[in-house]
Amino acid sequence: MKFSFRQNAYAFVQLFSLLMPLFGYMIDSAYRTAPAGFIVFTLLGILIFVWSYTRHKKTKGKSEMRAVDWISKGCTLQIAGSHQEAILAFTMASELEPGAALAYFARGRSYWELGNIEQAIKDFDTAIGLSPNFVEAYDRRGLCYARTGKHEQAVKDFDKAIELNHKYAMAYINRGASYEVLGNREQSIKDIQNAARTGLQEAKNILKSKGIGW
Repeated sequence: MKFSFRQNAYAFVQLFSLLMPLFGYMIDSAYRTAPAGFIVFTLLGILIFVWSYTRHKKTKGKSEMRAVDWISKGCTLQIAGSHQEAILAFTMASELEPGAALAYFARGRSYWELGNIEQAIKDFDTAIGLSPNFVEAYDRRGLCYARTGKHEQAVKDFDKAIELNHKYAMAYINRGASYEVLGNREQSIKDIQNAARTGLQEAKNILKSKGIGW
């Protein structure tokens, strides 16, 4: 709606700018200032037309972006560390495509990076609701619970991620970290070993530092 209003406004300004030479001619006729009025108003009309046309084109381009375009833009901003701007892009994507689970998941990651864990969990909840087999969303939500000290809830999410993908290394290592905090060192080591067997170097380094094989 906002874009549509702006487009119509800029179109009206363009139409108005085309009438500027006529206004100049009318002033010249009334005050006998020819051709000064015609020249001034014609130049002013050209400037107004160029400005409104440029703004109209930019606004039109924004309104025609698809959800996937906004997600792509958001991911680029996310990689660059511009998480506030990324959140705006993912929000645009979710408004254009409310069923786009990826938009909510990606926005949740940016909220996580900004330390807004509560909002991140909400977005991961939505992503999982839209796509119940979204492995990464379970893993990320588990990390959110772990950060807030809710390790038992975190383990449940890591369990689900591993159930959906037995080779998802990060879920093993993340669950291992939560088990360590919960005092279950045996299960923690098993999870890190499983992560190492998938080839995750981080897990191998942890086991090497403890003198444990995999």
